[in-house]
Amino acid sequence: MRLKLFLLTMIMLSLILTSCQNLISNQDDSSSNETTSQNVDTNKEFHSQDSTTYSFDSYNDLLASFSTTESDNIIQTEKTMYGEIYQAFVDEMSSADTNIIVPCFDGSPMSLRDKEGLSNITLMTQEFVSLPWIWYYGIYNDRNIVVKITYPPIDVPQDYSASQVLNTISSDAVNIHNYQNFSNYESVYSLDISLNDTEVTALVYEYKESTKKTVSIYYQGFFICIDAQSETFNDTFWSSLSFQ
Repeated sequence: MRLKLFLLTMIMLSLILTSCQNLISNQDDSSSNETTSQNVDTNKEFHSQDSTTYSFDSYNDLLASFSTTESDNIIQTEKTMYGEIYQAFVDEMSSADTNIIVPCFDGSPMSLRDKEGLSNITLMTQEFVSLPWIWYYGIYNDRNIVVKITYPPIDVPQDYSASQVLNTISSDAVNIHNYQNFSNYESVYSLDISLNDTEVTALVYEYKESTKKTVSIYYQGFFICIDAQSETFNDTFWSSLSFQ
């Protein structure tokens, strides 16, 4: 009888011990999973601060965001959140020496697309070649056109071609010397163009499966890319185009 009681007692103690060990193990696993989940969320939050976009309805809205330093000016208050290059871009565009340029035809600002639910102007804190860009979505002769501008943080001669400037910014970017390595380009070449107020040597991209072209120019320190249908780019287009 005593032996049976002893064995029963030992079995019960063993079950209790096993139950406690399982409970401790589950708590450790839960704690570990919670920590991992928090790390992932933190990383997502961090990466979400790497870049963002801001939208504007008009040229005046855009220019006001760079010309004022009011406490409610989101461009100025958030400029330190997206890296030194973006902060330098905002400071440069806000300075008295450098003003944001807008595309003009025959001396008047390009008509913006004004489509409901779509941005007329977008500021991107980081885009092509990891630089900040301003995209103007416009209309020219009833055709859509996108004019993109950036201000590279580099010193290059003003008479550099667009190809030379791009190669200085990023030697890995698609250019005359390497476009054959990329499957979607039919041709990339330089072209002398006469704008309304100056002459430039542009960089032209032609695509294999698109009727659009991209033409890049270097203009008074700004690197500019223009996307439009191929037939948009003619002598009349270029001779009427300026930036103010």
